[in-house]
Amino acid sequence: MPLVATDYTLDGDEKPWSSPRSVTVEQHRAAHNTLERLDAEIVPCTTEWLSGRIATLLAHFYVADTDPMFNRAVAGDWLKAMSGLPQYAVAEACERWLKEKTTKPKPADIRQLSISIVGKPWIWQQRLREVVAAPVQNEGQRRAAPYVRPPHGSPEYQSQRGRIDEILKRAGITP
Repeated sequence: MPLVATDYTLDGDEKPWSSPRSVTVEQHRAAHNTLERLDAEIVPCTTEWLSGRIATLLAHFYVADTDPMFNRAVAGDWLKAMSGLPQYAVAEACERWLKEKTTKPKPADIRQLSISIVGKPWIWQQRLREVVAAPVQNEGQRRAAPYVRPPHGSPEYQSQRGRIDEILKRAGITP
């Protein structure tokens, strides 16, 4: 079975990913530090190199004689789809495509193949970007202490019970 990749999963991932709603200061710091290390390892290719590599790849397939503005728009789509990917992965994906496929690739084909070449570090990098972007909790936003019922018969219990009975009475319910 071929490896299927998207920005956030690789085929066979144990469970789907969902972004955190918020993170603690410690989680944010750890994610930021790890992301910095991954960013140093997974360096995006330059636009100039990518433009040339994609043009070379597509030159192996039929290219209709179209308006130059249309060609620029298509090139822009390729550049957007491939942005952020490292040069070694795009180069290998293009080489594999040329060796193994006979059809003209679409941007998603080469993107998915490139992501699968980078593997888990790409997935971690994308997920860490979302963790770093998540709102950071203030110290006061930590979970509130669980409710502890006052002891039966205590003044607090009697006060709560009186308020509850009053609310039920107004609602037409006899306690």
